[in-house]
Amino acid sequence: GIRSQERIARSGNALGGMKLVKGAVYHILKSRTYVGEVMHNSKAFPGEHHGIVDPDTFEQAQQMLKGNAVARRAGEHAASPSLLAFLVWDGLGRRMTPDHSCKKGKKYHRYYASQRETRDGQIVAAWRVPALDLEEVVVGAITHRLRDPDALRDAAGRGSKDVATLRLMFDRAAVLASELAAGAALEQRRMLARLVQRVIVHVDRVEIMVRF
Repeated sequence: GIRSQERIARSGNALGGMKLVKGAVYHILKSRTYVGEVMHNSKAFPGEHHGIVDPDTFEQAQQMLKGNAVARRAGEHAASPSLLAFLVWDGLGRRMTPDHSCKKGKKYHRYYASQRETRDGQIVAAWRVPALDLEEVVVGAITHRLRDPDALRDAAGRGSKDVATLRLMFDRAAVLASELAAGAALEQRRMLARLVQRVIVHVDRVEIMVRF
């Protein structure tokens, strides 16, 4: 595998020569040294050296890294992906993103959590809800709505469909409901992204805004 450059420190000790792990590669890809800049107090300034990577290529790499980070938080590649990633907000208007607690180095519980913030000089605590409980509520509500003829008629506009068209719509909705209720987690996630506009977690209730 690829190893870091070997060098001798002033003390005479040998440094480097180790395999590059993920964290080291990430650090290299994030370093603005390669575009001719230096960092000070988290701000970038022009350096005295010439960059070896053009700025456009560097920024493209940063966007890819950000995309990968979002995918990891959303659990897109996990065995149990977060079904409601990018859909959940708390009652104060803050986005709630997938999070988890660890026990002995392993993911233990999944949550959707907002971030603590300061409003009008006051600290507003973060909100956190168990992911599985929220997902069960949303999947159950959407499945019920897909099987509710009155709700489907309202969504289509009462009086705007003939009997044959309504029957076809009901049949398709029933199939969607069955697939959502029994589908694999990743497929459930994709379906919810198409069917749900937003999930708002209030103190005393869950509000679900649908696309149908």
